[in-house]
Amino acid sequence: MKKSRRHALGQHFLKNPRILSKIVASIAPGAHDTIVEVGAGEGHLTSLLAEKAGHVIALEKDPRLIPGLREMKLSNVS
Repeated sequence: MKKSRRHALGQHFLKNPRILSKIVASIAPGAHDTIVEVGAGEGHLTSLLAEKAGHVIALEKDPRLIPGLREMKLSNVS
């Protein structure tokens, strides 16, 4: 049985706002911090990190998700 591309990449998108908020709170990024997010996916965590951190480097392997990340137009995310 052939795996879908999503499953082949091990993609599971975290969308629960409470869990996302807890993750950001535990990291406690500040305005002078640079955060590297591996597997930015649809950008749910990325956008919350961008609100707190000085710079977020969002890495995503799946080329189908990159346009959505770019459309978010977050000035401190690259």
